[in-house]
Amino acid sequence: MTKDSSATAGTKNNFSDTEEETKHQLKKEQHQVNSYNWVVDTYKKLTGEYLNLIDDYQLYIKNLTSTGTNTSKTPEIQWQQM
Repeated sequence: MTKDSSATAGTKNNFSDTEEETKHQLKKEQHQVNSYNWVVDTYKKLTGEYLNLIDDYQLYIKNLTSTGTNTSKTPEIQWQQM
């Protein structure tokens, strides 16, 4: 009887330790996923801003070539704080 009760107690402790380790691992993995998602979102924002700058620059060049050297019609670039 003593062997059975100690074996059960040992299993319970091992299960408890495993459960805590699993919770810790899940928190760690969730943090990694959140970090990855942040990087992806930031990359998308920066890529979008970069593409907008390219579009603005192309419009600027188009205006320069269509009006000669008159730069009064150049578009204003709106800088946004991210």
